[in-house]
Amino acid sequence: MWQLSVLSSPPFVNPLQRGNVMSIPYTPQAFESHIRQCIEMFMDANAIPRSEFDPIFVARMVRCMMVSYHKYGRVAEAYPDKFDALADIRARVSKYRETGDFWFLVDVGNFAMIEVMHPKTDRSRINNPEPHWGRNEDDTSPGRTNAETRNLEQTDNQGNRLGGDGFLHLPADEPGRGL
Repeated sequence: MWQLSVLSSPPFVNPLQRGNVMSIPYTPQAFESHIRQCIEMFMDANAIPRSEFDPIFVARMVRCMMVSYHKYGRVAEAYPDKFDALADIRARVSKYRETGDFWFLVDVGNFAMIEVMHPKTDRSRINNPEPHWGRNEDDTSPGRTNAETRNLEQTDNQGNRLGGDGFLHLPADEPGRGL
C-alpha cells in the first residue's frame, strides 16, 4: 500500500516509499522535483535544450489534477456531459490576461488535456469533424501570431517563411475579447 503524506494538501503519495511508515515527508515541492528530474533526464538523452520545455509546468499540471480529483471527483463523471472544457479554457485565459497569474495557464493545459480525454462530440465545428488526433504538420498548422502585426504566420524565429497562409486573428481572438 502506498503511504500518504500528512504534510501536504491534498495527500500526496510518495512513490519511492512503501509500507505503513513515512520516514520522509513527500511535499508538493518534492513531487515537482521528481517530475522535473525525470523530464530533464529524457530531454538530456534526446539533446533537447532546457530552454525548450518547462518540466515544472507539467509537474504543476499533475499536482492540480491530483487536487481536483480529491476536491471535485472523477473527471469522467463531469466531462463532457456536465461541464465544457473548452469554455473552461476560455475562462482561464481571460483570468490570466486579467491577473497575470501563471496558475491559470496550468489550468488551461489541464482543461485542454480533459478535452482530449473526454471530448464533447456534439460541439459546433466547421464541417463538424469528430474530435481526433490528426496530422501535426506545417500545412495543417495555423502558425504563430506575430507580436507586431497580430497576423498568424508560418515563419521560423528569423522570419523565414515555412509555408501556409497567414491571416488576421478574428476579433473574438484579440486580447480581452474571448480567448
